[in-house]
Amino acid sequence: MSRLRIIASLMAVMLFAGITGPVFSQEKPSIAEEALTAPTVRFENRTNRRATPAARQYERNLGIRIAENAINDRTAPVADIQIFRVFDANKEKYGADVIVLGPKTDFGHILAIQRVIAGYLERAFEFKPEQAETMSLFIIYYNAEIRSRPELIEKSFSDAVIAKLDAKKAGIDRSYKNWPGKTMILIPLRKNVVRPDKADIDREEIKKETEDNKDVKKDEKDALDKVDAERTKDDQTKLDQKKSELDIKQEQIDQQKKDLEKKEQEFTKDLVDTGKKLEELRKDPVKNAVEIKKEEQKQQDLAKKQEEVKKQQEEVKKQEQTVTQEKKEVQEQKTDTPSRQEEKKDQSTSTTDTTKTEEQKKEEVKKDETIANLQKEKEELQKEIEKKEEQSENVVLEKILFMRVQSIEKGHYSNELWYVDTNKDDTLFRSPFTKICSRDFVAVPDQGVMVAGYAGDSHEQSDHFLVLLDPENLEFKKQSNESVFWNTPMILRDGKIYAVESFNGQYFLSRFNPDLTLDARSSEGMSPHSEITFFKDKIYVTGQDKDGRPTTIQVFNRSDLKLLKTITPPK
Repeated sequence: MSRLRIIASLMAVMLFAGITGPVFSQEKPSIAEEALTAPTVRFENRTNRRATPAARQYERNLGIRIAENAINDRTAPVADIQIFRVFDANKEKYGADVIVLGPKTDFGHILAIQRVIAGYLERAFEFKPEQAETMSLFIIYYNAEIRSRPELIEKSFSDAVIAKLDAKKAGIDRSYKNWPGKTMILIPLRKNVVRPDKADIDREEIKKETEDNKDVKKDEKDALDKVDAERTKDDQTKLDQKKSELDIKQEQIDQQKKDLEKKEQEFTKDLVDTGKKLEELRKDPVKNAVEIKKEEQKQQDLAKKQEEVKKQQEEVKKQEQTVTQEKKEVQEQKTDTPSRQEEKKDQSTSTTDTTKTEEQKKEEVKKDETIANLQKEKEELQKEIEKKEEQSENVVLEKILFMRVQSIEKGHYSNELWYVDTNKDDTLFRSPFTKICSRDFVAVPDQGVMVAGYAGDSHEQSDHFLVLLDPENLEFKKQSNESVFWNTPMILRDGKIYAVESFNGQYFLSRFNPDLTLDARSSEGMSPHSEITFFKDKIYVTGQDKDGRPTTIQVFNRSDLKLLKTITPPK
């Protein structure tokens, strides 16, 4: 019995001293084990005993569980290990996943921490096991580097990351004694639209900062280059797939937009027709009471359907904005990958070449900004053109205006101005100003709706004036001080209003400002029954006198309305 105790004691001593038996040596060590246990890597471990397969799996599973917490936004620690992410894809500097080792953690060997990180990478970033092993090794190297060179943290990471760190704990110490409660392992992140949460490890940052590390051997660098090439190729494949998916989605959205636009046009037409029918029916509300009720219900139903179409259009618009943004991100990343590869070549050039490259980049940025600004201006101009094309001249503030003829007395009109409010289920509204004699109206930008009207109770009791109505409620706003011919044309040209003015018993071609103040009056009188033609710097007034006098063509200077000449056609 005492002999067995002695043998057991000897085995314990051998294990504690880091002596390994044949059972452990039969398994080939991984690249991480070879690197981190090599004499050139100066990590001080509490023990050099190799972990059992069960222990290795447990540590890898710890990393997977930590990743699950990160994915599901859970903050509870796993075995006193916490993870938090600080990442904004729009920031220039790196975001980070930060793995925090609490004071109760009890890792005796750097490989145990490396396996936790490997498990985390597999789950959080879709690394293959062998890729995760290599990447986690370099993350250990990287964090040992930033532990001894804290200036790298400030240079590389965003302010938001730095604000979350304890400068004394950032990175990992070379001694196991300073791991529990004193370690914050940083994993630098960059935007990657085809990876979970649009984030991926910035392998270039890790490669760059470990390049001069004497602990890193050539075969390890080759292994990292292989991982980088595999991930880059995988990213490109995913980007192509995502682009195809987005193209298909855009086609579906385009079809939805066409279908909804067709429905909207149909409902709008039905609403206008229903409104016209109701207008006729309401002329005899008693006789048409039943029919009016039926049409009013139809109008309400159509309005609801139209509102539903608008909601669907808004939803489709949001979907299109999302697709557009995603397509932009995909294209930027596809373009960015070759750029990053070029940066690797630039790093090996001289300082002069580097400076030149930076200047070229600045010039390229300026060119890109100029192109972007021109493109933006082009798009805005196109939108204005499309808006004008899709909107008739009788549309003011999304209200459809129309003139309704009420009566004609001795050739004079007494009209009503109405509008259809497209924002209120196509409700009809009549202007309270009813002394309108013109058959037309003109929308004057930033002023209102212009008509020709009169002030008295009838045409015969008052002169006629240009009248501005408020565009919102069509109420009287102002009128011109000058009288105009009752049937005057009203022409809006070059921001000015041309009309036939009645002055001292004669008629003149007069020009008014948008606020209806007089700007200029023709130097000679004219027939009120004339056609007015604008051509270049002249205005041609073709008189059609009703008193039997011959037709004349007066030519006025456009700038000051001075008569240049009078043309009389031969009989």
